[in-house]
Order: sequence, then structure tokens, then C-alpha cells
Amino acid sequence: MIVGAAVWTVLGAALASALALSSGHPGGSVARRLYRHAFEGPTRVEVRLPSWAQCPRGTRVVVPDGPTFVAIGEVSGTRLEPGARALVALADVAPERGDEIGPGTKATLLMAPGTAAWITRTLVPKETAERIRKEIDALRATHQEDIVRTLRPFVKETVNDAATLLLRDFRAAIERHRPEIESILARYREETIEKEFVPVFRESVWPQVVEISRPTLESIARELWDELPLWSLGWNYVWGKLPKTPGDALEQRFNRFLEEKAVPLLRSRQDEIRRTAEEVVRAISTNPQVQDVVRRAADRVANDPELQALLRRILEEVVTENQELVKLLERRWNDPRVQRAMEGFSARLQPGIDKIINMVLLNEAGDGISPHLARVLRTEILQKDTIWIRLEPVPGERRPAGTGNAPVVLEARVDTDG
Repeated sequence: MIVGAAVWTVLGAALASALALSSGHPGGSVARRLYRHAFEGPTRVEVRLPSWAQCPRGTRVVVPDGPTFVAIGEVSGTRLEPGARALVALADVAPERGDEIGPGTKATLLMAPGTAAWITRTLVPKETAERIRKEIDALRATHQEDIVRTLRPFVKETVNDAATLLLRDFRAAIERHRPEIESILARYREETIEKEFVPVFRESVWPQVVEISRPTLESIARELWDELPLWSLGWNYVWGKLPKTPGDALEQRFNRFLEEKAVPLLRSRQDEIRRTAEEVVRAISTNPQVQDVVRRAADRVANDPELQALLRRILEEVVTENQELVKLLERRWNDPRVQRAMEGFSARLQPGIDKIINMVLLNEAGDGISPHLARVLRTEILQKDTIWIRLEPVPGERRPAGTGNAPVVLEARVDTDG
């Protein structure tokens, strides 16, 4: 018994010495952790949240660890501050990680929404998305020319047939909905053209048109007047009134004047007329009052619920519910030539596709599932970690010395996007 007591005393002294030495040496980290867990207990962190937040008992507390996170504790309970000013989550953190949590640590309560967008963002974070983009670029650079050259004839045939089909069905849909279209046009004719555009045109635009057009029109009118055969026209008018004479004598003479004099004159001045017309159009399009009317009309059309509903119905009839279009696409896709081409492409693209899939499903070492996939599985399948607290310690900052067992209090924000 004396010898046994002596042996245990020596072992205990050696263990105490190792624990004491490990406090100042990184190599003694395992022993120090055992010592702190046995004699110190967890570090208490209080996270202040909005009073409406949810943070149930057992919510994990994590810190960044490379591209993912590592759990360092969990919430043991909550309390509501007086006056419901805030909800305080009481978190117990592993003592060896508690020292790095100082007053400057950022705290965030994350609530995973479980939506398709959240799942996509979680499975494919920015780093993974960039790696996938580079792999796709490499595949495209290697195989794009061959794919395009092989599929171009089939795509061209499909597009031509689909365009013909859609154009035919679109015309038919317009005819079916013509009464609704005319009703909407009549409403806009009254609301926009008659009530807004006509007054603006009369008061602001027409004076500009007259001012711009007058020199050209007056010059042409003078030349036409000089060439107008008044005596001949008058005589043909009288001649047409006499018995047994052609009743259209005046019309024939006037038409001859148009063909021989008026039309050649207008043709010789067509460049001047064109420039005048362009100047008139430019003046109308740059008129601030016209622009304001057009802008209001465009906004009214864009936000018209009746028009939007009608366009949706036409789109559904012509495209989404068009069974002939579905049959056309299926027929083209099942073409043996297309299937043979796709089989060849699949064999050549499969290594790159497998690599992209592994980027999403496997970790960087390739010997286990991705931590991002693990999180989605825990959240969506096991219904775990739908709520968790993320702490981001400030590098180099330590928990204030001399605080004893006093908790570190952190203000947290809530991220409901997960």
C-alpha cells in the first residue's frame, strides 16, 4: 500500500507539472483543454437580440473555420430583459475558445429560410461558383465550336418551324382577343390622345410645325399656282356642262396638270421636302410637353392591369399551352441525328460534368461530403441548425483579463436570409 501510494503521488505530481507547464506552451494544448474542462467549466457569453427573435435552447454557436464553421458551444437558455427591450441568449462556449471572444466580436443570429434560393447559395458559395465558372469556361473553349457546328442545322430547322407556328398562332390569338384589344385602345384613345396629346399638339406642337413648314410650302404653292392653267380648267368646266360633251372634261384636264406639272415639280423639290419633314419630326420628338405626355402614356401602359392580364393570356395560349409547339420540340429532340450527336457530346463532356458535381458534393480533399451539403442536409432533412449564432472574433483581441466568471455581452444582428 505504501509503494502504491508513492507511485500515485509521483504520477499526480508529474501530471500537475505537465498541466502547469502546458499553460504557457502550445504543445500542451490537449492537456490544458482537459484541465480547463475539468476545473474551469464553460465560458458564458450573453448575446442580446431583438425581442421578437427566436433562439431556442440548444442553438449552436459557431465561429469561422476556413470556408465553413466549427461549433464552439450552444445556447443553454434565454431571458427577456425588463420591458421586453431585448432577448438575451445565454450561450455556453468551450473554455479553450472563450478567451478569443472579446467585446469587439461580431455576433449574428442566422435563420435559414429553407427556400430554393437559400439552398442554392449554401450549396454553391462564391468560391465554388467561381471554380464552376472556370470549369464551364474550359469546357466551352474545348467543345463549343464542335457542338455549334453539329447542332446548327437542327437548331435552324427548329427555330424556323417554331417561328412559323408561333406567328400563325399569334395572329389567331390576336383575332380571338380583338374585342378586348379594341376596348383597351379605345380607352387609351380617349384618355391619352384626346385628353392629353391633342391639346398639347394644338397649343405647342402645331405652331412649331407651321413655322418650320411655311417657307417650303409657300414656295411650292407659288410655283404650282404659276403653273396652274386657270383658263384651260375654266373652259373644260364649261365644256363639260354643254350637252353631248364629256362630263369628266375638267377632271381629265386637272389630272393632266398633275402628271405634267405638279408631280414633276414636287419630285424636283423632294430633298427639300424631306429635310423639312425631318425637321418637323425632330421638333415634335424633342418637345418637352410631348415627351411628358409620351412618358405618362408609357407608364400607364406598362402598369395597366387589364393589358397585362390580356398579354399573359395571349402568351399562355401561344407559347406555354401550345401543344403543337410541344410536339414540334419533342419531334426535333427525338430526331435520331440529334440523339446520336448528344450521346457523343455526353461522352466527351462527362469528365468535366463529374468534376463540377464533385465541387458541389465533396469537400476539397475529396474524401467526404462538402460542409455546405452537410449543412443543407442537416437543415432540410434532419431539421437541424435552422437557427444558429455566428461569432466573428477580432483577430488578436482577447477576453478582458480579471473578469473572472463574468459573461461577455455582445450585441447581435439578425440575418433572416440564412
